[in-house]
Amino acid sequence: NPSGSKNFDRLMKYTYHVHLRDSTKTELLVRIGQGDVEYGRLVNMLNKAGYDRTLSVHVGELEGVDHMAEMRKMRLLLPHWILHNTSQI
Repeated sequence: NPSGSKNFDRLMKYTYHVHLRDSTKTELLVRIGQGDVEYGRLVNMLNKAGYDRTLSVHVGELEGVDHMAEMRKMRLLLPHWILHNTSQI
C-alpha cells in the first residue's frame, strides 16, 4: 500500500486466534492505550468476517508500571470494544 498502512481485510477469514498486545513502531510492549493498535477497528474487522473464536491479551510487566492496574484496564476495555463493535454489524 503506497500510504504505508497495512490492510488485513483479506486475511480475516483465515484468522483462528488473535493475540493482542499494545506496541509502537519503536517499542514492542507499551502501556494499554499508549500504542499504535486500533483495537476497536480490529474487533470490528473480526466481527465483519464472522470471527467467533479466541481473543487473548498479553499484558507484560513494565518497569515502574502497576501490572495489576494494566490488567484491570484491559479487562474493562475489551468488553467495551466487543459490545460496541458487535452492535454496529
